[in-house]
Parts: sequence; structure tokens; C-alpha cells
Amino acid sequence: MNSRAFSTLQRSSITKLIFQAKPIRIHRGYTASLLNSIRKQQFPPNIKYVHNSPKPVPALSLPEQILKYNKEWAKNKTKADSSYFENMTAVQTPEILWIGCSDSRVCSDVLTGSNFGRVFTLRNVGNSLSTTDTNSLAVIQFAVETLKIKHIVIVGHTFCGAMEAAFKYNSLNGPISDWIKPIADLYNKNKPTIDALPTHKQQNQALSELNVKRNVDIINSLDIIKKTKKSGKELNIHGWIYDIENGSLQDLKVS
Repeated sequence: MNSRAFSTLQRSSITKLIFQAKPIRIHRGYTASLLNSIRKQQFPPNIKYVHNSPKPVPALSLPEQILKYNKEWAKNKTKADSSYFENMTAVQTPEILWIGCSDSRVCSDVLTGSNFGRVFTLRNVGNSLSTTDTNSLAVIQFAVETLKIKHIVIVGHTFCGAMEAAFKYNSLNGPISDWIKPIADLYNKNKPTIDALPTHKQQNQALSELNVKRNVDIINSLDIIKKTKKSGKELNIHGWIYDIENGSLQDLKVS
């Protein structure tokens, strides 16, 4: 069949069928080309077939997204530096133990711009310590005795959910009630001063700062800390507050 083989009737019939058909997607991006051909009553020879649109691919769940991102991240790191992960297998030598809140908005490596291996981290609800909490005590012991860290930083933050829980302590129950109780006691002890502040943000921050100071005192009371300082080894305790609203860290000048 030559280039003039389509009769007027044949072209009219094909055009009518196409316009009456349900919306379709043309394979490999030929949609615009086909529409143009229909208008001109011409049909490109390179269009092999037309098929209905495939069903949409289900969106990835968040865990699936994270796993996918991790693969790309690892691939890109290796591409940029083939020995990147091999170097990671060396012994870690951080100089700082960061004791911070579990809040997902307060990630030590991100907000300090730190590379892997620089900051040893302990995070929990309300960046709190307890002399009966084996987990916290084990982290501190490992950091001081094994890693020989030189700085311990207690970091609270603004808009802290743990402080909000302390404000509403009577509504709590279960393990969180036990964990928040020392902060609630701290609030009750300083309630007149905190409640007198003009905004709730200031009230939350004031309690968060007091909680940092409370935990600095706990750190200093631990035998392992006293022993290390007495031995003459360098070990400094710091209390900081992170402002979520502007991304800044403030040294509370407590040690």
C-alpha cells in the first residue's frame, strides 16, 4: 500500500473511531505526535501500537522510601569515595557525648553539621538522666572509659513535648508518667516563676532550661564523672538549649 492508499472513507472512519474511543495513552510518548497526525489526516509509520494506560504504581510506604533512599545514598557515597565505608570500620574516636531529646526535629549530626564518628549520642524523652536508669549510665560509662570523650553536653530544646507532658502530668499514666515525674516535680517547684512568663513558648523554654541544669547536676554527681575529673583527665560538662524556631544553639553556661 503506497502513501495515498488511505481513501477518504477509510481516513474518515479511522478518525471517527479514534475520537469516539475512551482516552488512551500512546506508547513511548507519541500522544502529541498522533494528535497532530489526526488533525492532518496523516499517520506516522513509526507508531507500532497503542495501548490503554497502565495501572498506577502504588506509592511506596515510608519504610520503603527510607530503604530506597539508603541504597541511593550508599551508592552515591561509594561513587564519590570508594573507601568511604571502609574507613568507617576503623575505631570511632568522638570527643563529645551528646545527651539530647528523642524529638525528631533535634538531630545532633544534622544541626551541628557533624560527620559520622564525631558525636557519640544518647537520646531519650526530655534529654533526662536517672541514677537508676542502666541504659543511660552504661552509655556514659562507655563514653568516658572506653571512648575517652572530653565533653558531655546536655541539650534541651524549645517546644519540647516532654515539658508539655510535665505541665499536664496528672493526665499521664504508665512508663511515661514515671519518666516525666522528675520534670513535673521541677515544674511544681518553680511554678510561680514559670507561670508568670507572658507566652507559653517562654514557659516551655524556661522549664526546658531548668531541666538541662537539673541533668548537669546529675552528671556531676556520678561516681564515674567524679573519678575521671579527680584523675586529672580532661572532661567538661556543658548545658545547651536548641531553639527549633531559628535553628540556633545557646550555651546556658552551666557545668
